[in-house]
Amino acid sequence: MIGNLFHSGYLSSIHKDNLTPFHTTTVANELITFTDQNNNPYPLNSLTIEANNTDLYIQILPSEFVLHIIAGNSISIDYCSIKQIKVLGNLGQDIKWYGLYF
Repeated sequence: MIGNLFHSGYLSSIHKDNLTPFHTTTVANELITFTDQNNNPYPLNSLTIEANNTDLYIQILPSEFVLHIIAGNSISIDYCSIKQIKVLGNLGQDIKWYGLYF
């Protein structure tokens, strides 16, 4: 059993200055690194990813394995140190993510 977890911060694909619900990928196989607005990296230990109208295939780096998120659904991963993900496939895919870090 894991004890109480306390987090020191929260990151999201949505920022208060740009309230667009989903991020649309701009390149094929887009790499997403979890950083704040000043590009300071924050490895997430809790991550939720949501798909909009198309299925998503997400590679949690550095693993070679892939998550399949069905359109309109989400997947959460906890208790891992996640620095980057890759949205596999063509550009123009909609993704929303949010997570916690220590």
